[in-house]
Amino acid sequence: MEACDEHLIQKAITSLSKTNIDALAIKVIGLKEQKSMPYGLNLPSLFALSTLKKFSFATDAKDPFYYSDNLHICSKIEYLTISDPVIAFDDLPSLLYAMPNLEHLNVRLTSADYHFRQQRRIDLKTDLPSIPTLKTCILQIENTCSVKFNLLAHFLKAMPALRHLGITASYELFNAHDWEMLLTTSLTALTHLRLHATITYHHDDVLPDLLDPFKTSFWIEKKIS
Repeated sequence: MEACDEHLIQKAITSLSKTNIDALAIKVIGLKEQKSMPYGLNLPSLFALSTLKKFSFATDAKDPFYYSDNLHICSKIEYLTISDPVIAFDDLPSLLYAMPNLEHLNVRLTSADYHFRQQRRIDLKTDLPSIPTLKTCILQIENTCSVKFNLLAHFLKAMPALRHLGITASYELFNAHDWEMLLTTSLTALTHLRLHATITYHHDDVLPDLLDPFKTSFWIEKKIS
């Protein structure tokens, strides 16, 4: 099977600037990967469409897609879903701050990076700008991702109006006490929380230590799974 022609795809994407489209879903299979210009596509040009409110994107690409290298727009997107490729965790703030109207976010995250690109790091000593419109956040974090709970919490604290939160990640990110502190101090508007811990058969002995702390009165009262 031949790889997709990224130039034709980009031409089609560019042509959308002349439309009044408000919802768009794109899935690209067989797109040739180009590390110097990720996949040859300029997705931020889609984010800048003046009428676009809902956007879903997926490819079969294996490497992260970097957004902040050319993300200098103010988007009107309210619903964003990117199932593939994964997004570098450190790029996520730049992506979200370009979308001040965002209400629903569903993405896959990684901590992978490459030598050709200047590394970006989120500073835990500096508060992230608030994202007051975001109500739903669904994050799938790769098992190989090196992101720790304090960094994830630092990011989630910037979402004061969050009501629905879903996290799929390695069991190492799920400490009941840490999550209780986050919910009671920063995510006070949250009504629905789903934590999905991934555990390999090499570590299945951690289940009791992982689950028992979630059986306290706090978690039972919250009825959060």
